[in-house]
Amino acid sequence: MYEQSIAVRSDARGSGKPAARSKTRSNHPHTSVPPQPSVNVIPVPPAEFAKIRAGLQDRFDQLSTEYRNATVELRALQIARQSDTSGDDQADTGNKTFEREQELTLAHGILERVEQVERAIGRIDDGTYGQCERCSNQIPIARLEAYPAATLCVTCKQRQERR
Repeated sequence: MYEQSIAVRSDARGSGKPAARSKTRSNHPHTSVPPQPSVNVIPVPPAEFAKIRAGLQDRFDQLSTEYRNATVELRALQIARQSDTSGDDQADTGNKTFEREQELTLAHGILERVEQVERAIGRIDDGTYGQCERCSNQIPIARLEAYPAATLCVTCKQRQERR
């Protein structure tokens, strides 16, 4: 969707006559044109996808094991906390709560990474891996090698981090 805009000419004579109409993209979120995919996307060889997918699958298996171990530790802490509360003062209770919160944070972080890797594997399977989710441009292979679960190109990631 385009909006017509009229620029008023401001020359030395100050005629105030309307200049030629120009078409500009609307800044309104409901009328903006979605970004078009890049035409010159360099295809990644299928062998490279297979290698990346195998690496992601290994990472998924590692993270899944870490997550299971973290949840086992969390359950053990919770059981110990419930069964052994006799003689606890406020410092002991606070310590146990702090340990539990640390374990929860750790488990949550691991789970987020598991989901990122799982999503990257899904993107490989559906043919969208290596394409920026925001602008549809190709994500450089160097970025994918450094961070295989990347879903944004460097430019879009920098914009996201500035917000």
